[in-house]
Amino acid sequence: MRPGRAEQRPVLVEAMPSRWDDEPVAQSRALLAGLAGSGGVALEFVARPGQISFYVRAASDLAMDAALDQLRAAYPQAGIRRVGLEERPYLDPARAAPGEICSGLALRLTREPSLPLATDTRRGDPFKGVLAAAAGVRGGERLVAQLVLCPADPGWPDRVRRHAESPASRRREESSSSQAGDMLPLIGLLGLSGIGLQSYEWYQQGQALLLAGTAAGTLVGLPLVMAVGAHLLRGREDIAAELVKEKLAYPAFRVQLRVLAFGPDETTRKRLRALVSRVADAYEAFGHPIGNSLRPQAWRAGSRALDAGRGVPRSADILNAAEIAALWHLPETLGGLTTTVETGAHRVLPPEERVARGCRVGASLHQGQQVPAYMPAGLLFRNQLVVAKTRRGKSTLLVHMASHLMQRMAEGRERLLLVVVDPHQDLAEAVLGMVPAGLEQRVAYLNLADRQRPIGLNLLTLPSFPTATARRRTWS
Repeated sequence: MRPGRAEQRPVLVEAMPSRWDDEPVAQSRALLAGLAGSGGVALEFVARPGQISFYVRAASDLAMDAALDQLRAAYPQAGIRRVGLEERPYLDPARAAPGEICSGLALRLTREPSLPLATDTRRGDPFKGVLAAAAGVRGGERLVAQLVLCPADPGWPDRVRRHAESPASRRREESSSSQAGDMLPLIGLLGLSGIGLQSYEWYQQGQALLLAGTAAGTLVGLPLVMAVGAHLLRGREDIAAELVKEKLAYPAFRVQLRVLAFGPDETTRKRLRALVSRVADAYEAFGHPIGNSLRPQAWRAGSRALDAGRGVPRSADILNAAEIAALWHLPETLGGLTTTVETGAHRVLPPEERVARGCRVGASLHQGQQVPAYMPAGLLFRNQLVVAKTRRGKSTLLVHMASHLMQRMAEGRERLLLVVVDPHQDLAEAVLGMVPAGLEQRVAYLNLADRQRPIGLNLLTLPSFPTATARRRTWS
């Protein structure tokens, strides 16, 4: 008996759009082109009441690292947040929780995979219509749309190209299929004649049971046989060279597009099916006038999370990077739809070697990455003006600078006089808590607001300071 393997949790990351990324479809196209050859990745969006979120799912940490590298390069300003499914699997939006029911559909191509979907952004962005349809979820419901990706067969583009570039072979194929199709009525007539003769013989012998069974089989089976024969003898579609060029312009993937709706037990399945059908209908906007389109197909969803690690069957549809980018991207603006957006200023992580020496003042954080930030030593001894709103880290910056200088003084590397003037007292007390061992006797704390112990210090009386060389001035 083979020992059972522990279930491997998928890796899930939420991607938050940014208003600074203003070419979302082109950026998603670059993301997918970079993932050519990579498998075990799924692109998702989840609609909850009042909110739409975007996710990247991977079967392993290695696959997620590859996907995140491409996501950061394609969407440099997008926010990235890892969802901890290891400790909290109930956070997986594609997993049915206890007491939930689910309804799902798959979307398949209506014609040959070598014919493209509509990807021209000049017609608008149909993906926004899909998101608007998904936004109709009610309290306790959520809708999940998932694109599971797997690299296409490396020989698929060559097969499509050869088929499109060989008109003579297409004509022979069409001619043979046409001749075979013309013979179908004759074959059907001969079959019916044979069945009729045999039935008449059974009628004369009084075999009523065999006669009834033959009649029923003929009525049911003959149309089915004719349909299968017509399908097998039918030639492949003639493919225009322009459509082939459009399809083969980008890397190809085997794809499964699935739409699921989850709801509590009291929600009727009819309601969930209607929600899924509404979203599936919105995908009709991706139909190409002379190319391909999408049609819904029944798909049974289990209670476990959709697993990108199981791959995509070889019978799945084939889409290129441009088509997938049209079907999933971080939108520039949602037109009134609510989503988690990465706001704030334009962000770029500094090169680590440029900020790795001096006084550490913090860390630069972006897209789940962290680079320690240091202030050059020479900058500490120059005049600086720091302007920021309240609670933006001005005092923390000064504490880091004071701590660095006091540490160098304790190590004997600097001979300084450090003066901290603080009108609010909290900064001075924070610096007091950072004094290194050995410098305690050199510290003086003056609280000019302490009325119990007033300090006789007149800053306007310059001769009070032995080192003062400036002439005395008076202010009236």
